[in-house]
Amino acid sequence: MSSDDDSQLRDLVAQTLESKGVLSKLRAELRANVFLALEGNEKFKEQLRENKIISDLLKTEEGLLALHIVKEFLEFCDLKFTQTVLESEIGDQLNLKGQQDLIHDLKIKQPNQSVPVLCQLVKAHQNNSHLPNSSNVQSSIPVRHSISCFVLRNSTLQY
Repeated sequence: MSSDDDSQLRDLVAQTLESKGVLSKLRAELRANVFLALEGNEKFKEQLRENKIISDLLKTEEGLLALHIVKEFLEFCDLKFTQTVLESEIGDQLNLKGQQDLIHDLKIKQPNQSVPVLCQLVKAHQNNSHLPNSSNVQSSIPVRHSISCFVLRNSTLQY
């Protein structure tokens, strides 16, 4: 086999694996395992503890709730490797609330357990003009650049 044949075969295999999602899954698994391997390293742990944004989010009710929603979404979509990386970065401080607890905390009416909570919130926000927008809501979450979270306090959401 010539080097051109080898190159074509390699490209064909890579393209096939990429189109089937195998390579992206391997990349995600590799990232997750790198984080797990680094967790035992004190310097790495110190860098994670110094993440001020996550640290500040974990100190607020809204931030905790947002992280719970993200974790529930990752779990719902069976994104185990991504969830492992997230858990490594936020530390062990966050025990995942179940979907029912999130639905209760967010006061979602007519919940749909076959849909992630995040998707239910997006749909409820799109369907309900009475929900607050991010410019009128007071939040204790620090604003970073032009990105901010909105808080759904005392709102009743319908799916």
